[in-house]
Amino acid sequence: MSFLVPFLRKQFAFWRIFLYFLVFTAVYAKLVFQFLFSNLTLPTGTGVLSNSVLFGYTAFFLGSTLFLIYFMLIWGISTGFILGLCQFRRSVKGILSATFIGTLTAGISFYIIASHAKDVNDVNDAYLYLCLFHGVLVAIFGLIAFPNKAGILLEFQIMHKILPKAVSTGVNLTNQVIEKKGFASYRWLIPLVFTLLGTIIFGITSILLTQVTDLASIVTLMLLMMIIAALPMLFTGLTVMFARFHKNFRHLAFSVLIGVLYYSLVAYLFNDSNIEDFRLFAIQNYIALIIAIVLSALISFKKIVPINKIQ
Repeated sequence: MSFLVPFLRKQFAFWRIFLYFLVFTAVYAKLVFQFLFSNLTLPTGTGVLSNSVLFGYTAFFLGSTLFLIYFMLIWGISTGFILGLCQFRRSVKGILSATFIGTLTAGISFYIIASHAKDVNDVNDAYLYLCLFHGVLVAIFGLIAFPNKAGILLEFQIMHKILPKAVSTGVNLTNQVIEKKGFASYRWLIPLVFTLLGTIIFGITSILLTQVTDLASIVTLMLLMMIIAALPMLFTGLTVMFARFHKNFRHLAFSVLIGVLYYSLVAYLFNDSNIEDFRLFAIQNYIALIIAIVLSALISFKKIVPINKIQ
């Protein structure tokens, strides 16, 4: 893995801007997501929502999410890639150039989405304003992330002093986690089991605990809960993998605690006052989460046998 050091030294400026812009894009997508849900009104009250409202909400949720992901992938990756290659500095020329690139890539992204939607000819002033708005967003990003003279010096120090130590530390940590077995290590199965199997277990268990009887409501609610639970289950699997957890009560308890913290964070981000009927913080969701984490851990964790028992 030592070949990574010279490669990362040469590409550090590119990857720094590229990854920073992806994070910037994710934060922007979250704000847009909240804005879309702020305009969504659902009937208030207790109990399970009607089928029509559930399907309408699911269509809006999935459609908005897929649109954001699709647009952010096109605009975020292309813009971040170009900015990383150009390596602009925090100057008037650099900011104006970044603004032009952000506006141009936004226009191309909207054109691609419109062409897929067979709506290419319906280009009005709103598209132009949206392109200019995304150009302004890139200018704001440039004012924050583009380096000045002191930043260039700091990049040089990071590339020649900190980066080699960080790479060697990461390689040693990965070797310890996978027990120097490479891709043959069973530990790679832990995040896969938590993400795939654990998410399905969570979705089924949460539906069983809510006592929903209608088939359409069952399918809709289960899909929504699985979408929300996929991210915390993935993070929990990665965390316990790198923490080298094994099949014992203490590690199972810590796995549950980590999963609850991740789920609470994701539920807080996705929660909205207009969707009270889903009750993301309901006790049955946490019970389903605990069951999913425990079953995933029992399936993927390996039990350590003491040496004296082996002999």
